[in-house]
Amino acid sequence: MIKASGAAKAHAAEAVQSLVLRLLATVPPSKLRLLLVDPVGLGQNVAAFMHLTDYMKELVTSQAWTEPADIDKRLADLSAHMEMVIQKYLRNKYQNMEEYNQRAGEVEEPYRLLVAVNFPVNFSDQAARRLISIATNGPRCGVYTILTIDAEQKLPRDFNIADLERVATVVSWEKDKFVWHDPDFRVATLDLDSPPPPEKFEALVQAIGASAKDSSRVELPFAKIAPEKDTWWHSATTDGLTV
Repeated sequence: MIKASGAAKAHAAEAVQSLVLRLLATVPPSKLRLLLVDPVGLGQNVAAFMHLTDYMKELVTSQAWTEPADIDKRLADLSAHMEMVIQKYLRNKYQNMEEYNQRAGEVEEPYRLLVAVNFPVNFSDQAARRLISIATNGPRCGVYTILTIDAEQKLPRDFNIADLERVATVVSWEKDKFVWHDPDFRVATLDLDSPPPPEKFEALVQAIGASAKDSSRVELPFAKIAPEKDTWWHSATTDGLTV
């Protein structure tokens, strides 16, 4: 979470661009899916990531979302995905998505990253509550959140920013510099990362998209799913057919 005001909001948005690019370059191809929300910039703050849709539309949920109704719908979809992960994959067997994916092998579940710029603009009261739930419970389900907060905007009704801060790494603009709210690093000088030049940014995103497309095809050897040979011809169709 990066809290900013005035001209610092642009620096916060650039820091988020750089962080998301680094994550895309670090996570294995096609294993990170982005949900982008940018009401103030109308998508401009995250436009460079749209090149990913040229290779796999699933990488960026089609577009950057700006309108309240669309933001509500996408956050609801993300919450439903988390429910599915908990009930279908994790249950009471796995502590988190990392543990599940280590066992899943070729069919591991991709991670999700919610990126919101200039919260709370165009976030309804319901969407703000969903954001808290996603930020709090998401990491166990492989869902993570990065957001910038416009400190000049009024927060939604009944919304307590402390609920987000408790589960976040918090950076805020104070007077003339960014400060990391951490007991060890608060007194340190913090210089937020900046994205590379536009041409290099685009080249990196396109390379990531091409790699994602190449790696998205999953092939399992038949031996991986076939019954063990010593079980062949031991069943009868009177018990039913299994395909």
